[in-house]
Amino acid sequence: MIEDDITIKAIAHREGLYSETAVFDYTVTTTGITRVPSLQFDVYPNPVRDVLHIQAQTEESFLVRVKDTRGGLLIERNMTGSEMDLDVSGLTPGIYFIYLSGIDGNAHKSFVVH
Repeated sequence: MIEDDITIKAIAHREGLYSETAVFDYTVTTTGITRVPSLQFDVYPNPVRDVLHIQAQTEESFLVRVKDTRGGLLIERNMTGSEMDLDVSGLTPGIYFIYLSGIDGNAHKSFVVH
């Protein structure tokens, strides 16, 4: 049997302001496609002014990173459990990316600061 891992990214634009990105990891075999569990989380409110709420679907430890559109690291925090409030009041208005890394893998989303 031949196996290969692939990642599929789906991007949805909402009213031209920002986009949501979902990442799906799959293992492709000669006998079919099997979904590989991956890290999933939500952020809200989006757009945000001061505090961004992060909610993961699993209870574990995560590394949380916020980067700008050029890839510059702006915030890096450790998150324990499934929820965290992140102060983003120091960020200038614009589009940012939040990355979570944990035992179940890595995931990222975009968010907008007003």
